[in-house]
Amino acid sequence: MTEENHPNPQSCDNRRENSQQEADHDSGWSDDSTSSLDSITRRMEELVENINRRRTSDQKLMESFHRNLTKKVSDANQQMKDQMFIVYEDNNRKMQAKLQEISDVLDNCTKLKNELLEASGALCMLQEGLDGQRDTYLKNHKK
Repeated sequence: MTEENHPNPQSCDNRRENSQQEADHDSGWSDDSTSSLDSITRRMEELVENINRRRTSDQKLMESFHRNLTKKVSDANQQMKDQMFIVYEDNNRKMQAKLQEISDVLDNCTKLKNELLEASGALCMLQEGLDGQRDTYLKNHKK
């Protein structure tokens, strides 16, 4: 076989390019238009990449903000718990002192009640003794 029978790969590429140029020329597109389209396409791709980079950056920023906010809220929550514990402990001490005071007052009331009962019993016995003496005196003096 001769070289004429085997197609040259370079000549195939040239033929394709020529037919594309002819098609572009026939359709009203020139090399300038094609390069403008290529430029616009590249620019659109660059814009899309920039948008994607910005979105990634925004996402990282939001994640960082979320982490920092979560940490601050957690810290504030812990401070509030610590402060509540201090208040609870202070209130417990005050309540314990008041409960002890009430307990002492109730003990004193119980002692006073017992003393009053003893005094009342003694007065009843004294009154009975006086009533007995009065009755005896009145019996003796009626005669």
